[in-house]
Amino acid sequence: MKKLMFACAATLSMVAACQNDEGVNNKVPKEYKPIELTEAQTRMASESTDFAFRFFQTASEVLGKEEQNKNKLILSPVSASYALSMAANGAEGATLTELIEVLGFSGFSIDEINAYNQKLVQELVQQDNTTLLSMANSLWLLDDFQVLSTYRNALKKNYDAEVRREERAKAKDAINAWCADKTNGCIPDFLKDDPEGKALLLNALYFKGLWAEPFDKGLTQNELFTNEDGTQTEVAMLNRQSGYLLAQNDLYATVRLPYGNGAFALQVILPQEGVSLAQCIEALNGASWKALQESMMWKEVDVKLPKFTIEDYQNSLIRVLMAMGVQEAFRNSADFSKMANKDLMISSVDQSVYFRLDEEGTEAAAVTGIGMSQALPQNPYGVYEFHVDRPFLFLLTEKSTDSVLFMGQVTGF
Repeated sequence: MKKLMFACAATLSMVAACQNDEGVNNKVPKEYKPIELTEAQTRMASESTDFAFRFFQTASEVLGKEEQNKNKLILSPVSASYALSMAANGAEGATLTELIEVLGFSGFSIDEINAYNQKLVQELVQQDNTTLLSMANSLWLLDDFQVLSTYRNALKKNYDAEVRREERAKAKDAINAWCADKTNGCIPDFLKDDPEGKALLLNALYFKGLWAEPFDKGLTQNELFTNEDGTQTEVAMLNRQSGYLLAQNDLYATVRLPYGNGAFALQVILPQEGVSLAQCIEALNGASWKALQESMMWKEVDVKLPKFTIEDYQNSLIRVLMAMGVQEAFRNSADFSKMANKDLMISSVDQSVYFRLDEEGTEAAAVTGIGMSQALPQNPYGVYEFHVDRPFLFLLTEKSTDSVLFMGQVTGF
């Protein structure tokens, strides 16, 4: 493979070993029912979707220019949002305000944010009995560091977060074992070195879904994919012609590929000829995404989709969050007085993502870790051809809330 460029946005826990189908196969999908949201929760869902696109856009601009990220960039907005929400529960003043604003929840209290996050997880995991979806949260205290009981209780009540204490010398193995367990073995080495600082907040996300209509393995064949630089590479291409929801505009066409009962789907965005991925990314936000979903129509579509796996990928998100407006949390003046009786600041924000797409479906996992340290000083008729043989975007979403679990881009192989 010459080039492989991805950017994934998205997160949940485990059941067995990575790529194990137990619990997914041989089940009849239950009837799909949308998640019922209050008016306020509907606004929060919209803002959360908008955060996903801002997060992805900023990461593409900040991280995509780095040498190590020229071939791949993988993110999970949902995992990042939950980890940041847990950190926000320990913040006060300007530190809290910035975190809430970046998450898109301005005008909502931390209690309202907690209630929404709690409801979302409880509802998402029940949406499709043929899909494995889980989320796990934890707070790791290193050596003798203590947090306030009120903060510990808030994490337990709202995020079902377990609190673990480990000696620093043993923490790496224990934390990596927890991450492997909660991502079904997909992310076994989240920490590459011994953890620093005083504490570590973790969110782990796991998803496994089978296509509502699987791709025939016998139809998978090597075909040419045109990379962003104009070169071509042979890739294993999935093939299927069937009825799918499709929409298109001047910038791109998009197809929704459902899993199970349709609650979750992979939505692929393919730029129109002559349009760049950057133009498509720039045009996406919460409002445009909602309008896009409402414009989708059922059509017969001939789909070609590359088969791929992304694994063992990690990025630091500090510069991304700073570019989005989080400043105070990374300074000595950060106010995390609701977390501990010590002056704390965020010293690291790292995220690892795994993503596999094949004829049967998709398996995806993410872990986001936040380190806390002591402060230092259209075609209407016939068959529509949707051949993904050039750079494209993809999103793994939940239907009724538009939650973006994972988001990515492929610019070459």
